[in-house]
Amino acid sequence: MPAFCAQLDAGVNGVALTKWKQETANDILASPLSAGKLDVSNNSQKAWHEIVVRKFTNYRTQVYLKKADSTVAPPPKHRGVPLLHFSSLLTARQLFAKENEGVLHSAAEERHAATGTGTVGSAYQTVLKEKWDALDSDARDEWQTRADKFGGDIHRNQTDFKESMHTALATLCQGGLLGDAELLLFYGWRDLKGDISTGASRLPDLLRATASAHAR
Repeated sequence: MPAFCAQLDAGVNGVALTKWKQETANDILASPLSAGKLDVSNNSQKAWHEIVVRKFTNYRTQVYLKKADSTVAPPPKHRGVPLLHFSSLLTARQLFAKENEGVLHSAAEERHAATGTGTVGSAYQTVLKEKWDALDSDARDEWQTRADKFGGDIHRNQTDFKESMHTALATLCQGGLLGDAELLLFYGWRDLKGDISTGASRLPDLLRATASAHAR
């Protein structure tokens, strides 16, 4: 198929490619290798001509195009980064695990070596659950009090949300990737008094200005 591949590599398609296949099929059937040697008892000369043409067509769809697709480099993988970062909440159990990390890991490794099943990670979760469940209510309350003290500041997160989200969406709009569009984000939560607070972050002007700058 070198000659056929050369036609495909050159970008020949449509009517021109069909004409090439038909003319080449005629040449093949008229060549010394085929002339007078084909069994015409079951297939006529026209049928043999169609078989040769179909051979070219099948090769293009089943071999050539698939091979071309396999050589296309996959898109690069981009490591995602968070658009926003707020102070996080730490549960009592998470704080307990964090401050007893060394003891828990040692116990998990011993458990895994003794049982020979699962992974150290699964053994760690089992050990953590056992040790946490073994605490009485007073001990758990103490860990909860400490977690509340060192936990995230929800009120500060709510205060910073609008500005942080506006900055994040503005960053997303840079480069004109979204074209002439409008981003509108609605949000709502309960404040410290228990009242529902709602708002919206809208970025039409910045996005259009960015798109216009790229259009110049």
